[in-house]
Amino acid sequence: GPGEDRKIRRWRRVLLEAVKQSKRSYIPELSNPIDLKAYLETTSASAKLFLDEKNGIQLKEMIEENRQRSSWMVLIGPEGGWSKSDREIFKQNQVYPVHLGSRILRTETAPVAILSILQYELGDL
Repeated sequence: GPGEDRKIRRWRRVLLEAVKQSKRSYIPELSNPIDLKAYLETTSASAKLFLDEKNGIQLKEMIEENRQRSSWMVLIGPEGGWSKSDREIFKQNQVYPVHLGSRILRTETAPVAILSILQYELGDL
């Protein structure tokens, strides 16, 4: 709807401001929201993870075991966690649960933390 279009335009503005501020030459792609199952069918990432405060292995361990992977996808869930059907979709698409330890991060903070860790460990930071 019209409210959704306005939200996406705002997200694009924020994204471009962030790219300019960080002096990046690459502009990340911002897609319209799509269904989880549809997204997973289109991704070509060689390491597929989802952040899960309840289960999974430490992100550190996952990085050590998969350092040779060429591309990584990490899904960050909504506040309140993933639904049972989300977890079933992950299982069907070989998306593995990881966690950052005993702390539970806010939805806004988790992407920054995970991307920083991955960039530090795998390069590009």
